[in-house]
Amino acid sequence: MIDLELNGRLVVHSEGEAGPYLMVPLRQLPAVEEVLRSQSIGFSVSRDAIQVDGHEAVVLIDFGRRADASRIQTVLDAH
Repeated sequence: MIDLELNGRLVVHSEGEAGPYLMVPLRQLPAVEEVLRSQSIGFSVSRDAIQVDGHEAVVLIDFGRRADASRIQTVLDAH
């Protein structure tokens, strides 16, 4: 999937101890949720949207510590 705000691909981040996560433009959240659910990928969405430097608000999708970041990235890249 393409990040509609940055015109690059959506990237699953896996650095740190919290587990894989994804930052998604708020307007794109429903489409990303649909793809994740269609592939039975568990996730939770932050209640807060963040807006920085005049860019569109983004939300954090957390996949949990046991999630397979490579699989999630492959799924997103295929859509």
